[in-house]
Amino acid sequence: MIDIDNFRRAIQWLRRGLAEAQHEPVNPVVQLSLLQSFEVTYNLAEELLRQVCVESVLGSDATFLSTRELIWQASEEGLMFATRKEWAQYGLALESMRDACILSTGESVKESFQLFSQFVQVLDSFADSLQERLASHV
Repeated sequence: MIDIDNFRRAIQWLRRGLAEAQHEPVNPVVQLSLLQSFEVTYNLAEELLRQVCVESVLGSDATFLSTRELIWQASEEGLMFATRKEWAQYGLALESMRDACILSTGESVKESFQLFSQFVQVLDSFADSLQERLASHV
């Protein structure tokens, strides 16, 4: 069973992290918290996408698809999700933020706020489309 509520809670935590980071962009604790929220929502979105494809679109064949193929399949099935290029950008932002936090470079996350806000909107759209899809199957 697909758990949309847990996914929506993760998105809310990411929103809170973004709000905190806007007030304290150089605070390493806030940056690490935002990084964790970003990673959780990124990983949950990918896992939910795979789960939806396994349960309702492709069957067990989706278990072995790459994320790139999953995103393509989601767009083919009408699920609102990031393009492959956007998903790669989020992944790169995640990696660069992780590096900045680990290396304590002091880089501000301010430059990433627009991308993070876009990421939250994509996740919301994805959650909405999943909820609509599940409601139509009940």
